[in-house]
Amino acid sequence: ENFSENRFGTGLLDQKNDDEKTILHDGNRTSIVPLAEIRRDSATGKDTDAGFLALLSAWSDDAPASKLLEKARLEPAKTSSKQNKRAEYSRIEKTGRTPSKVVLEKLRSKFPHTRASSPPPESKRWRTQDFDIYFGTDGAIKPRAEPWPTLEEDVAKEMQSTSRASPLLAELRMQLAADRVTRAPSDYSSFSKHLSDKGDPRQLPVAEVIAVQRARRAPEDLKAPVCVEKQRGWKMRSWGMAFWSYECGEAACECFRQYPPSTGSSDPGQIPVRARVDELGKYINILHDMDPQCAEDRYLAYPRYIASWSPFDSIPKAKRLFEQDLNSRRRQWAPPGLKDQTPKWFDLCCLAVGLQIVQELAAQDTLQFGPAGAVTRLHVENNMAHVWHSQIQGRRMFVMFSPQETEKLAGQSCKGAFGRESREWTSAVDIFSTGQKRGRLSEA
Repeated sequence: ENFSENRFGTGLLDQKNDDEKTILHDGNRTSIVPLAEIRRDSATGKDTDAGFLALLSAWSDDAPASKLLEKARLEPAKTSSKQNKRAEYSRIEKTGRTPSKVVLEKLRSKFPHTRASSPPPESKRWRTQDFDIYFGTDGAIKPRAEPWPTLEEDVAKEMQSTSRASPLLAELRMQLAADRVTRAPSDYSSFSKHLSDKGDPRQLPVAEVIAVQRARRAPEDLKAPVCVEKQRGWKMRSWGMAFWSYECGEAACECFRQYPPSTGSSDPGQIPVRARVDELGKYINILHDMDPQCAEDRYLAYPRYIASWSPFDSIPKAKRLFEQDLNSRRRQWAPPGLKDQTPKWFDLCCLAVGLQIVQELAAQDTLQFGPAGAVTRLHVENNMAHVWHSQIQGRRMFVMFSPQETEKLAGQSCKGAFGRESREWTSAVDIFSTGQKRGRLSEA
């Protein structure tokens, strides 16, 4: 299982300390508003709808989305007394209503020597910092008369701007609404919680973690995973997201919400969304800027998709790059010391069935793109094939289990027609979850 960080690849270790986007003000502190807070009507205390679907009407006039919104009403939830007290104090932040006497006294108590009179009627549109200004200046300054935008308006404005900047992100949001997705996937939820609690994603709830062997060259006899250190003059070093957006921006690739997809599954998350490569780059950049911490409650606004693309058998620019590497006996791309016997076996097979060896061989090299927090499921490569990965941009963390641990991972074999990206064997075990209902992960 792996997960991706930054723009290219699939892993989340190298986070940048960018300032979070501000849509809620609380005194002198600013923070991101969780979408979960928008689901509750502050006047009635009831859940209004399924979170993200409620926002669709704010930035889209799509008729199917409106119908889905009507079908996604939730039952009123019970609110504890503590939640009611917190809601009373924060009501001025969310609705702009005049605060109660108790809340008003708490605000005034910050300035015990103030000579300000009772706040004027327009104070129902004030926020906490406005009351601080009013009481702190003895009533000389009345900060604001016009109404503040509501949380729904703030989030809708943010979603409008990001949708205009990335049509692909808007399409993915609509796809979530069409599939009636109202919460983040379980594997992404557990990853977000694990990252928030531990800080280091490598602290996994397993019996033992052993570091992968590192070497300057691939060993003669590969019997275990090995990480080959980066080399000078590596041909693929410049192949970042910007390179492919410039060279092949109009080409189409497939994006998956659940990767790898399983065969014979009716889950809508298995169905890929086709997107242009340059639009994919915009989408990844927006997620990197707007949700770098991979917050669980912002998944529906910034969903994580993994794109897989093989341009080397169809796009002229990529075909020339592959032919150069093939003529060098794979020395330009492959790790030093690696003995790749694939061309030899493909030569025999293609000769027997009348296929073009170069085209079939080029289709085996695949590029993967993903934003921070993109998670793939535990899986085994089809036919137990050996694979080498080259990380070009960002970081990627792999979690690998010995074949002897298969029974503990509750793996299942999938039947049906196989596609290029589907895998025959996958596992439902979530490595970031501490309470496993399936499998014996803590023993593995």
